[in-house]
Amino acid sequence: MSAVVDQTDSPELLIDFVEEAVDSLRNLPNQLQAFAGDPASTEPIHAVFRAVHSIKGCAGFLGLTAIKAFSHSLENTLDEIRNGQVALSDPLRLRLVEGFDRLETLLHDAGDGQQPALDDEAESLLRQIRSLADDAREATEADLLSSLENLAAQWNSLSQEHAQCAQQLLKLVQQFAPASPQAAGNETAADDEP
Repeated sequence: MSAVVDQTDSPELLIDFVEEAVDSLRNLPNQLQAFAGDPASTEPIHAVFRAVHSIKGCAGFLGLTAIKAFSHSLENTLDEIRNGQVALSDPLRLRLVEGFDRLETLLHDAGDGQQPALDDEAESLLRQIRSLADDAREATEADLLSSLENLAAQWNSLSQEHAQCAQQLLKLVQQFAPASPQAAGNETAADDEP
């Protein structure tokens, strides 16, 4: 278990952390925008994730529990975005930028000698980010399943061997989307192949 530093024993360490953390937040909105404009270029989203991850770790080391909790929540969403599990929609991007602003406020509070706390507004922002991420994840999964169904339909029309692969693929898709009418229709077509 890692040790936690008492902030009152290390004011210089706290000040250095706050300055570096605030500085690292400044370019995050631009990096998110760069990733949104070109999702194939993943370095910007990785850089955003690393910055928030670093803040979380240092905040935990310094016993800044509110900053650690807030940055951890942002980090989870950023991790899903960088791994392709959640698409970065404009509303989600804007809420994440608000999250960076709120994180900066918490850091300034710590630098001013206060013990930062998550108020109702901060908690509400985190819930909004989570909800937008959940919506984007569902859309991403639906797009993936639709793409797999289309691929299976193409395979089904090529040959008997491809049709067997298509049937197996559709069975996998149906485990996640059993009510999909396209999948059901395609499976019937695959079964009818001679």
